[in-house]
Amino acid sequence: MVDQPRDDRHARLASLEDRAIAARHAGQFEQAVTLFAQAADVADDLQTQLNLQIRQACCLLAIERHSEAAALAVIVAEQARVEARNALTRSLIAFAVARLELERDAGILQPDETAAGRSSLPAKAAPPPPPPALPPAPPESAPATAPAPPAPPAPPAPNDPPK
Repeated sequence: MVDQPRDDRHARLASLEDRAIAARHAGQFEQAVTLFAQAADVADDLQTQLNLQIRQACCLLAIERHSEAAALAVIVAEQARVEARNALTRSLIAFAVARLELERDAGILQPDETAAGRSSLPAKAAPPPPPPALPPAPPESAPATAPAPPAPPAPPAPNDPPK
């Protein structure tokens, strides 16, 4: 698509969205599908694009184009997941930078020899110690002896035999 000035793109987006909504309200779902798709192509930000694509998918459902609606919903979900992951990464980076700036400003940042910086905050907990070692196996020459089984109980004493 040819780059347009922001105001022109915004006006075109608003026009396409308004026409798509009108078509949907009039029951012209095929036309609404096309207009929502065009509006999504013009949208500047991902959130607006995803919103318009979901509305497009709803119109596809209204005209029983279920597989197309499902495919579009999967695309929107994947894009939203990627954007959420990117937002999380940006937040973690911003947090790390802010923490390092605070430590620098407080005079407690301790750079290491690689100049990558080392936080003066407590390190993460040390990993747990390894489990205790098993007792050594008996030498090969010594036969392994198992404890003797308990002796069977003595038979009952016979009664006196009849005479």
